[in-house]
Amino acid sequence: MATKTFTTMVGLENYIESKCTIAVENAAKRLQEKLVEIIDSDYYDQYDPIYYKPRTFAFLKSAVSKMLNSNTASIGIDDEYFNYDIQQGI
Repeated sequence: MATKTFTTMVGLENYIESKCTIAVENAAKRLQEKLVEIIDSDYYDQYDPIYYKPRTFAFLKSAVSKMLNSNTASIGIDDEYFNYDIQQGI
């Protein structure tokens, strides 16, 4: 591992903040992937209809993560992905 030397406190703070941002982005991505796994196993794998209608996978695709600022992320369901034609297949 390379040694990093800082001559000012601001330099140290900037370095730590950049590494924290990367860590938050990586954590958000991993949590989003886990949310997709949970939706798939607890929702889609349990679906066994009498009459099969093609799945849109809208719920599965709705798991999202986004950075709110450099040290905060949001992970959850984006209802924008549920805007599909309800009359489809009737």
